[in-house]
Amino acid sequence: LDQDDSGMLTKSELLEGFERNPQFREMMSLMDFTLEDVDAVFGSLDKDGSGDVNYDEFVQELYKMKSNQSQRLLVFIKVYLSEIKDLMTNMVQMEFDQIH
Repeated sequence: LDQDDSGMLTKSELLEGFERNPQFREMMSLMDFTLEDVDAVFGSLDKDGSGDVNYDEFVQELYKMKSNQSQRLLVFIKVYLSEIKDLMTNMVQMEFDQIH
């Protein structure tokens, strides 16, 4: 998965792993993760917004999410709420800019 051998994974590397790596796709499927989950999983792990996550941390966090379904649900809710908040903030800012 780590195409540039940096020890870090980007979202595009994960997406490509789903598309081109049957072993990775099968492992993720066994853990009940789908391609559609990549955004939420990656968003929850990329806390600093750098665009990449440590490979070892990725594996550990996936295991935690799989072993604790309520943790997984909370992670997804947190990511989706954060996305909604960002969208609302942008919309309010655009409205404000139009008024002034």
